[in-house]
Amino acid sequence: MSLFRIDLTAMLMALSLLGCSTAPLAGTMSAVGQQQASAGANSSRLGIGLFEGDAKTGALVVDVLMQDLRRGAAVSVVDATSIRLGADTRPDWESWRAAGVGTFLAGSIKQKPDGTFNVRARLWSLDGFRDIAGMEWNVTSQDMRLVAHALADFVQEKLTGTPGQYSERRISVSRKDSRYVMSITDSDGAGAQAALASPRPILMPTWLSDKQFIAYVSLETSVPTVWMHDVNTGMRAPAAAAMSLVGECPAATRFLSIPPEVNPPTELLDDGWASMGGAACKGALSALAKQAEANLARQRLGIRTSISPKPDNEMTYAERVARTVRRNVVFDTSSLIGNPEVVVRMKVSPDGFIADSTVDKSSGLTEWDDAALRAVRKTERLPFDANGKAPSVLILHMRPLL
Repeated sequence: MSLFRIDLTAMLMALSLLGCSTAPLAGTMSAVGQQQASAGANSSRLGIGLFEGDAKTGALVVDVLMQDLRRGAAVSVVDATSIRLGADTRPDWESWRAAGVGTFLAGSIKQKPDGTFNVRARLWSLDGFRDIAGMEWNVTSQDMRLVAHALADFVQEKLTGTPGQYSERRISVSRKDSRYVMSITDSDGAGAQAALASPRPILMPTWLSDKQFIAYVSLETSVPTVWMHDVNTGMRAPAAAAMSLVGECPAATRFLSIPPEVNPPTELLDDGWASMGGAACKGALSALAKQAEANLARQRLGIRTSISPKPDNEMTYAERVARTVRRNVVFDTSSLIGNPEVVVRMKVSPDGFIADSTVDKSSGLTEWDDAALRAVRKTERLPFDANGKAPSVLILHMRPLL
């Protein structure tokens, strides 16, 4: 699985949820037939049938889906692949009753002329002989595992009320020969993609909230250091010495101090390390890593991170505002043509907090408009001018390149 596919996970889930349909399909039964079909059904068990259509692809989706749900243990799964049922086909209620289930999942997979696949799934209940909900995706064959994980999330939430986490990406560090390799995988460990390799240990990998950045501690240098890593670009930047985490991370102190121990336990080498290190330690690591966001943004803009900024007393008010906002800019200039300018209007409260922000004049490049607006909205507070005030309205002209 490539890093592009990893990044697709969140998009896939969002599109899937937006595509969720709860419209019932037609189908009725007589009162006698209903009584017969419900007899012997176990409402706590889910049957998963053989998907209609492309057999090889359908078998992969069903296999990954069942493994997810069995691993999660929130839903009791029955292999009912002896029964084939398409997403739009009216069920044979008697067959599913005989399987001893209370709910069952049917699906269809059809290849389209362009080579992509249309995947549809529908969840049915023997209680009331009705469909519960349906979902649909249009994806490439490479994304079938992602569809299965998303489907497991969907099924678990519909049946238990608790959202699944099978579409979540995992981080793990393994030792291969004399190197430590940090990889990103699907929730079941499949599709591993190396993000970083180092001759020295990489500890305590942690997703930041947007799942674009990873925070971790590296022992590459004599001083253990917290780093922030951009999974989409591979860029990374140091944030601070890991010694500052000692107070919040007592279980990992001997790997954060100088000199560090260099044989960390496996518990510190994947994103489940917080069970050993503690939530406070994880929160402190994430907060520390975010100090590197400005440097990563400068790398993306092609600006050297070693530039020494002017001291505040030598900067104009406009320069101080620009510096405050620009440190939050995240924008890839590698394919940029020209240097478009976007004009952003900000409404500012008397205490310097940005109350509202809008694009006053587009640059003509949607990606840059969005990046500039995100940077403004991420800026918590603006500096005061020489009179100790903040203007009520501020117009900011922003270009990607300085």
